[in-house]
Amino acid sequence: MSEQWKVWKEYLNDFAGFELKSEFPWQYLDELLASDEENFFLLDEFDDVTNEDLVLPNNTLIKAPSRIEGEGFFGENSVIGPFAYLRGGFFIGDNVRIGSTEIKHSMILSNSNAAHYSFIGDSVIGMNCNFGAGTKTGNLRLDEKKISIWIDGKKYETGLKKLGVIMEDDVKTGCNVVINPGTYIAKGTRIRPNVTYPPR
Repeated sequence: MSEQWKVWKEYLNDFAGFELKSEFPWQYLDELLASDEENFFLLDEFDDVTNEDLVLPNNTLIKAPSRIEGEGFFGENSVIGPFAYLRGGFFIGDNVRIGSTEIKHSMILSNSNAAHYSFIGDSVIGMNCNFGAGTKTGNLRLDEKKISIWIDGKKYETGLKKLGVIMEDDVKTGCNVVINPGTYIAKGTRIRPNVTYPPR
Protein backbone atom coordinates (compact mmCIF):
# COMPACT_ATOMS: atom_id res chain seq x y z
CA MET A 1 0.00 0.00 0.00
CA SER A 2 1.35 3.43 -0.94
CA GLU A 3 1.90 6.13 1.68
CA GLN A 4 -0.84 8.17 0.03
CA TRP A 5 -3.34 5.35 0.34
CA LYS A 6 -2.44 4.94 4.03
CA VAL A 7 -3.22 8.62 4.62
CA TRP A 8 -6.56 8.29 2.85
CA LYS A 9 -7.50 5.13 4.74
CA GLU A 10 -6.68 6.69 8.11
CA TYR A 11 -8.82 9.70 7.19
CA LEU A 12 -11.74 7.54 6.05
CA ASN A 13 -11.45 5.23 9.06
CA ASP A 14 -11.69 8.24 11.38
CA PHE A 15 -14.66 9.57 9.42
CA ALA A 16 -16.57 6.28 9.34
CA GLY A 17 -15.67 4.93 12.76
CA PHE A 18 -14.52 1.56 11.42
CA GLU A 19 -11.53 0.21 9.50
CA LEU A 20 -11.93 -0.13 5.75
CA LYS A 21 -10.83 -3.53 4.40
CA SER A 22 -10.57 -2.56 0.71
CA GLU A 23 -7.12 -2.80 -0.84
CA PHE A 24 -7.41 -0.15 -3.56
CA PRO A 25 -8.75 3.44 -3.54
CA TRP A 26 -11.28 2.70 -6.30
CA GLN A 27 -12.91 0.22 -3.87
CA TYR A 28 -13.27 2.56 -0.87
CA LEU A 29 -16.56 4.22 -1.84
CA ASP A 30 -18.41 0.96 -2.46
CA GLU A 31 -17.31 -0.33 0.93
CA LEU A 32 -18.59 2.81 2.64
CA LEU A 33 -21.90 2.65 0.78
CA ALA A 34 -22.34 -1.01 1.73
CA SER A 35 -21.73 -0.40 5.44
CA ASP A 36 -24.54 -0.15 7.97
CA GLU A 37 -22.65 2.13 10.34
CA GLU A 38 -24.49 5.22 11.54
CA ASN A 39 -21.54 7.17 12.92
CA PHE A 40 -21.32 9.52 9.95
CA PHE A 41 -23.69 11.78 8.08
CA LEU A 42 -25.41 10.00 5.21
CA LEU A 43 -27.88 11.73 2.93
CA ASP A 44 -30.22 9.00 1.71
CA GLU A 45 -32.22 9.35 -1.50
CA PHE A 46 -32.65 13.12 -1.33
CA ASP A 47 -34.16 14.54 -4.50
CA ASP A 48 -34.13 18.19 -5.56
CA VAL A 49 -32.99 21.30 -3.76
CA THR A 50 -34.94 23.64 -5.98
CA ASN A 51 -36.47 26.49 -4.02
CA GLU A 52 -34.41 27.08 -0.89
CA ASP A 53 -30.89 26.24 0.21
CA LEU A 54 -30.51 23.23 2.51
CA VAL A 55 -28.22 23.37 5.54
CA LEU A 56 -27.28 19.93 6.85
CA PRO A 57 -26.76 19.26 10.57
CA ASN A 58 -22.98 19.23 10.10
CA ASN A 59 -23.03 22.76 8.61
CA THR A 60 -22.68 21.66 4.99
CA LEU A 61 -24.69 23.87 2.66
CA ILE A 62 -26.46 22.59 -0.47
CA LYS A 63 -27.41 25.56 -2.61
CA ALA A 64 -30.54 25.64 -4.73
CA PRO A 65 -31.01 24.55 -7.41
CA SER A 66 -29.14 21.25 -7.15
CA ARG A 67 -30.04 17.59 -7.58
CA ILE A 68 -28.92 14.57 -5.59
CA GLU A 69 -29.76 11.00 -6.57
CA GLY A 70 -28.98 8.03 -4.35
CA GLU A 71 -26.89 7.78 -1.22
CA GLY A 72 -23.90 9.89 -0.34
CA PHE A 73 -21.76 11.08 2.55
CA PHE A 74 -21.04 14.67 3.48
CA GLY A 75 -18.28 15.95 5.73
CA GLU A 76 -18.47 19.24 7.59
CA ASN A 77 -18.53 22.82 6.32
CA SER A 78 -18.73 22.00 2.62
CA VAL A 79 -20.65 24.00 0.00
CA ILE A 80 -22.46 22.20 -2.83
CA GLY A 81 -23.99 24.03 -5.79
CA PRO A 82 -25.81 25.86 -7.09
CA PHE A 83 -26.50 23.66 -10.13
CA ALA A 84 -24.64 20.65 -8.73
CA TYR A 85 -25.67 17.13 -9.76
CA LEU A 86 -24.55 14.26 -7.52
CA ARG A 87 -25.48 10.69 -8.41
CA GLY A 88 -24.45 7.07 -8.27
CA GLY A 89 -23.11 7.24 -4.72
CA PHE A 90 -20.58 9.79 -3.52
CA PHE A 91 -18.37 10.94 -0.67
CA ILE A 92 -17.74 14.64 -0.05
CA GLY A 93 -15.17 15.46 2.65
CA ASP A 94 -14.78 18.49 4.92
CA ASN A 95 -14.40 22.01 3.53
CA VAL A 96 -15.08 20.97 -0.07
CA ARG A 97 -16.42 23.42 -2.65
CA ILE A 98 -18.51 22.01 -5.51
CA GLY A 99 -20.09 24.37 -8.04
CA SER A 100 -22.11 23.56 -11.16
CA THR A 101 -20.40 20.19 -11.35
CA GLU A 102 -21.64 16.66 -12.01
CA ILE A 103 -20.21 14.06 -9.63
CA LYS A 104 -20.95 10.41 -10.35
CA HIS A 105 -19.82 7.58 -8.02
CA SER A 106 -16.79 9.51 -6.79
CA MET A 107 -14.95 10.60 -3.67
CA ILE A 108 -13.81 14.19 -3.15
CA LEU A 109 -11.64 14.35 -0.04
CA SER A 110 -11.25 17.32 2.29
CA ASN A 111 -10.23 20.82 1.21
CA SER A 112 -10.61 20.08 -2.50
CA ASN A 113 -12.57 22.13 -5.01
CA ALA A 114 -14.45 21.76 -8.26
CA ALA A 115 -16.08 25.15 -7.89
CA HIS A 116 -16.82 25.67 -11.59
CA TYR A 117 -18.35 23.44 -14.26
CA SER A 118 -16.67 20.01 -14.30
CA PHE A 119 -17.47 16.31 -14.60
CA ILE A 120 -15.97 13.87 -12.08
CA GLY A 121 -16.93 10.27 -12.72
CA ASP A 122 -15.89 7.04 -10.94
CA SER A 123 -12.90 8.80 -9.42
CA VAL A 124 -11.03 9.46 -6.18
CA ILE A 125 -9.88 13.04 -5.71
CA GLY A 126 -7.38 13.54 -2.90
CA MET A 127 -7.06 16.36 -0.39
CA ASN A 128 -6.19 19.95 -1.31
CA CYS A 129 -6.87 19.41 -5.02
CA ASN A 130 -8.37 21.96 -7.38
CA PHE A 131 -10.20 21.42 -10.69
CA GLY A 132 -9.89 24.33 -13.09
CA ALA A 133 -13.11 25.33 -14.83
CA GLY A 134 -14.11 22.81 -17.48
CA THR A 135 -11.90 19.97 -16.25
CA LYS A 136 -13.51 16.61 -17.02
CA THR A 137 -12.65 13.02 -16.24
CA GLY A 138 -13.22 10.31 -18.82
CA ASN A 139 -14.46 7.13 -17.14
CA LEU A 140 -15.24 4.75 -20.04
CA ARG A 141 -12.91 3.51 -22.76
CA LEU A 142 -14.10 4.01 -26.32
CA ASP A 143 -13.81 0.26 -26.88
CA GLU A 144 -15.60 -0.33 -23.53
CA LYS A 145 -12.95 -2.81 -22.39
CA LYS A 146 -12.18 -3.18 -18.70
CA ILE A 147 -9.82 -0.55 -17.39
CA SER A 148 -6.28 -1.09 -16.16
CA ILE A 149 -4.31 1.55 -14.30
CA TRP A 150 -0.55 2.13 -14.09
CA ILE A 151 0.88 3.18 -10.71
CA ASP A 152 4.62 3.63 -10.21
CA GLY A 153 5.39 1.47 -13.23
CA LYS A 154 3.09 -1.37 -12.18
CA LYS A 155 -0.09 -2.30 -14.04
CA TYR A 156 -3.22 -3.07 -12.04
CA GLU A 157 -6.23 -4.79 -13.60
CA THR A 158 -9.22 -3.16 -11.90
CA GLY A 159 -11.92 -5.39 -13.42
CA LEU A 160 -13.99 -2.23 -13.92
CA LYS A 161 -15.55 -0.92 -17.11
CA LYS A 162 -15.80 2.53 -15.57
CA LEU A 163 -12.92 4.21 -13.77
CA GLY A 164 -11.90 7.84 -14.02
CA VAL A 165 -8.90 9.29 -12.20
CA ILE A 166 -7.15 8.44 -8.95
CA MET A 167 -5.68 11.82 -8.00
CA GLU A 168 -3.27 12.08 -5.09
CA ASP A 169 -3.20 15.11 -2.76
CA ASP A 170 -2.25 18.66 -3.81
CA VAL A 171 -2.98 18.28 -7.55
CA LYS A 172 -4.21 21.25 -9.58
CA THR A 173 -5.55 21.36 -13.12
CA GLY A 174 -5.85 24.32 -15.45
CA CYS A 175 -9.05 25.12 -17.29
CA ASN A 176 -10.48 22.73 -19.89
CA VAL A 177 -8.35 19.72 -19.02
CA VAL A 178 -9.58 16.27 -20.11
CA ILE A 179 -8.29 13.34 -18.03
CA ASN A 180 -8.30 9.93 -19.70
CA PRO A 181 -9.99 6.89 -18.10
CA GLY A 182 -7.84 4.93 -15.69
CA THR A 183 -5.35 7.72 -14.99
CA TYR A 184 -3.25 7.91 -11.82
CA ILE A 185 -1.90 11.37 -10.94
CA ALA A 186 0.93 11.74 -8.43
CA LYS A 187 0.93 14.12 -5.50
CA GLY A 188 1.64 17.77 -6.29
CA THR A 189 1.16 17.48 -10.06
CA ARG A 190 0.23 20.63 -11.99
CA ILE A 191 -1.58 20.17 -15.32
CA ARG A 192 -1.55 22.97 -17.88
CA PRO A 193 -4.84 24.28 -19.38
CA ASN A 194 -6.38 22.89 -22.57
CA VAL A 195 -4.64 19.52 -22.59
CA THR A 196 -5.61 15.84 -22.57
CA TYR A 197 -3.84 14.10 -19.70
CA PRO A 198 -1.79 12.07 -19.86
CA PRO A 199 -0.70 12.91 -23.40
CA ARG A 200 -0.92 9.93 -25.74
